[in-house]
Amino acid sequence: MVRENCLEYLNEIILHWELSGKDCNILDLLEEGIRLGLEEASVRGREIARLAYLNFRRISSKRA
Repeated sequence: MVRENCLEYLNEIILHWELSGKDCNILDLLEEGIRLGLEEASVRGREIARLAYLNFRRISSKRA
């Protein structure tokens, strides 16, 4: 449940923060969090991670 909430927060960050190419280290951290979420044991956690990945791909198509 805690990991699911963390993944939801990651998704909210992706949706609402202005992320630019200058924020390379932030994008690295978001990418790592999504990657770990995709390996999550819970089904709900993986669903949220996939949603976060799709949103991440929209803002950073080169990295996704």
